[in-house]
Parts: sequence; C-alpha cells; structure tokens
Amino acid sequence: MPRSSRRLLLVLAVPAAALAPAAALARGGSVGPAVPPADPPPVTFVSRPMSWSLVGTADAGRSLVVRHSGYGGCETAPTASAVERGTAIEVAVATTVPAPGSEVACTAIAQTPGNLTVRLAKKVDGRRLTGAKRLPAAPFSTAPFPTGAEKPARLVVPDVRGLRALDARRALCAAGFASRSAGRSPAGAPVRATDPRAGTRVPRPSAAVLERRSKPATCTGTAWKGAPRVAVLTAPR
Repeated sequence: MPRSSRRLLLVLAVPAAALAPAAALARGGSVGPAVPPADPPPVTFVSRPMSWSLVGTADAGRSLVVRHSGYGGCETAPTASAVERGTAIEVAVATTVPAPGSEVACTAIAQTPGNLTVRLAKKVDGRRLTGAKRLPAAPFSTAPFPTGAEKPARLVVPDVRGLRALDARRALCAAGFASRSAGRSPAGAPVRATDPRAGTRVPRPSAAVLERRSKPATCTGTAWKGAPRVAVLTAPR
C-alpha cells in the first residue's frame, strides 16, 4: 500500500458525564458545578422500656440475672440497669428505637428472649426487687419456648443466693423446680444455699408427668407438683 494512502484511526472513549457540559452549551444553556446528593439526616434513637423477669443471681449474689422479653425490627439489643437503695433494688430493662419520623429501614428479624446480667455495687442480701414492667414468673412447662428449638434433656438449678426466699422460689419455679423453705429464718432473710446446689443438672420430667399434676398459672412460691424438688436454705439476720 502506498505511504500516501495510509491513515491512522484513533478512537477515544469519552465518558458521558464529560459530554454533558458540551451538550448543554449546544442547546444554549449554561454549565454550573455538579451538585452532590444530599446526605440523609442522622437517625435519632430513643429509649423504650421492656418487660423482664427474674432468673436468679450470679457472682455469689453480687449480680442479678434477668430475662428480657425479646426484640426485633429497629430495636437494638436490650440493656439492663439497677438503682440500689437501702432495702430495695429497682431494675430496668430497655432497648432503643428510632425516634418518630425517622427515615430508616428496619429488618423483620425477631430475636428470642435472652438473659442479661446486672452488676451491683453491693450484694443483693435479701433486698426487695422492684422495677417497671416486671413480669410474674411463669411455670416452666407453660413458659414460651423458641419455635423449632430442641428442649434440653436436663434442667439446671439456678443460682438464687442472696435473694429473698419468695423471689428465690419463684425463680426456681420458672426454671422447672418445685421448692420448699428449709429452716425458720425471719421473713426477708436472704438465701444462702440450695439443695441441690446451683448448677446441678437433673433429668427433665416428661410432659405426661407434668400435665397429670395440677400447677399454678404463675409461680407464687408454693410447691409445684410433678417437678424436681429443691430446698431453699436461708441465712439468719
């Protein structure tokens, strides 16, 4: 091929965004600086109280263990706190949710109830437990259980040291145990031990055994027929 007939073809890839100003000028318009999209307003969260129930104690009576009622959607993981007074402990469990009017997408995933530990400045030592939205303890066989979850073959005696005898017996009932008070300590005396002791695993009664016995709608501290028995030992004041 003759040198004079050679041609060099150069193709340039130009982004469409770069051609937009020229197109605007060709239409007789004006070109201004690009305006970035506005950032969404920050989401403000507010506290919302949650229902809770007593599970027991931990750290030899220096902590309380409570159970929240479950959360989901835009609710954050619950937290528990306590205000200690001379003869009482006020417990609160709360989650946070977006403030009304907030623009936020919420998941539909729900979390099942779970336990929270509240560290105390002093031991429980028989102090009265109070708090908004506290739920009465439900007997173990009638308490809700996560759908599809396999119930364990054994029950575990909860730690109730430091609680008043009535609170301790209600916590034991919710864990699946019948209980009785051993000794003649004054009312309000703190629990010093249980027999069997905390952490002991015992076989779970069959549903047939439990259903053949009468049981209260809530745990009132009375004996619960058909369940393993635990003796509550209180300390004299």
